[in-house]
Formats: sequence, C-alpha cells, structure tokens
Amino acid sequence: MLPFKEKIKAEVNLEGFTLEEKKELIEKLEENIVAKINLVIMETLPDEDREEFFRISEKPHSVAIEKFLKSRIPDISDLIAKSANDIIKEFNKLREE
Repeated sequence: MLPFKEKIKAEVNLEGFTLEEKKELIEKLEENIVAKINLVIMETLPDEDREEFFRISEKPHSVAIEKFLKSRIPDISDLIAKSANDIIKEFNKLREE
C-alpha cells in the first residue's frame, strides 16, 4: 500500500480509541484511501490504457506503475492527494457528529 499511515496519524482524531482500535482504524482508513485512488484511476484512465495498467499493477509498489500513470494522467499526484484528503475529512466529520 501507499504510505498513508503517517498522514492518517497526523490528521485524524484518534482520541478515545485503544491502541488496538487505533491500529485497526489506521489500517481501514488506508485501505479506503487506496480503494478511492483505484476508483479515481479507473474513472480517469482511458479505456485503451486499462489493460496495460492491470498488467503493470500486478507487481505492487512498482516504479513502472507510477511512471505509467504519470504519462497517462498528468495530475495523478494531485488526484492521489485529493483522494486521501477526502477520506480523512469524511472520517473526521463523522467523528464530530
């Protein structure tokens, strides 16, 4: 997975949770961020590039994935950051209610 743990720890209100609950919440939030990023990629990536993306993405954390996405989706870094921020904001908003 992409390294979002530190961002989550820094920006999410985890007060009131046990250490085990915090660990689980961080894991689940990271999974949600990655799922949202994958959804954004599939919505943004042209149909003709999806098969190649799936082939390249069989190797996790591949530099080739990053290079491929940057060549096909120039603002991918912004989309990834926005996806992470959206999930974190949504969780914090739910905690406030």
